[in-house]
Formats: sequence, structure tokens, C-alpha cells
Amino acid sequence: MFSSCQLRINTLVRTLGFPILLVRYLQEIANATNVDEDDAKKRSSVDA
Repeated sequence: MFSSCQLRINTLVRTLGFPILLVRYLQEIANATNVDEDDAKKRSSVDA
């Protein structure tokens, strides 16, 4: 009983957790490379 439940939890974590971690990782890379551009866009949109 416990092993089957644990297996379901592990499968759920793998199927949901991995894409989430991957997206966060890509977002961190994008933020690190495009911080200046994003700030410039925000400022220009706010001023306009």
C-alpha cells in the first residue's frame, strides 16, 4: 500500500516537478541575460 502510494507520488513529482524546475532554470537564465532590456522596456512603457 505504502509503496504504491510512494510510487504515485514519485511519478507525480517527476512529471510535474521536472518541467517546473526546467522553466525556472530557463527563466533565471533569461532574466540574467535580459535584465537591462526588460528594465528599459518597462521604463519606456511607463513613460509612454
